[in-house]
Amino acid sequence: MKNVYWKIQTIAGTETLEVGSKEFNLYKEKYREHNKLETDKDVIEDYRLNASKNPLWAKIYSLSIGFVDEATNVARIKVFKGNEKDILQNFLNTCNEHFNKSKITAFNFSFLLPFLRSRMIKNGMKLQGLHDGLIDIGRKPWTITGLDVQDHYKGL
Repeated sequence: MKNVYWKIQTIAGTETLEVGSKEFNLYKEKYREHNKLETDKDVIEDYRLNASKNPLWAKIYSLSIGFVDEATNVARIKVFKGNEKDILQNFLNTCNEHFNKSKITAFNFSFLLPFLRSRMIKNGMKLQGLHDGLIDIGRKPWTITGLDVQDHYKGL
């Protein structure tokens, strides 16, 4: 069984957060106390630094997959860019069509899998039919079938 590796690059959902906008007000209300946001400038700076880490405020900018071609022993990499929904759909199609028997491998599943799921829901996509290694709902960390490289760094 071969491994397919994947990684996402995220960016803030709004390139320039406008003071008084709905997103600004929601972000400010959510993080005012926790991040000690006292001024509008604090909110904008905090959003710039941290929005890309939360699927509520971020979007997927690119998604990369990699694998080793067993026939030629050459590493192959594919980067999906463009519209977020297209990125997600192309990734899911690729996993189901070409890597359905491969082990999904990544670093930090506790971030990646919920982020992927949240952005799929945000884009109106169904969660049915996912590659088994991308399913985390209803599973314990030790029953997830993918390989989280971070666990090997931290030690199991």
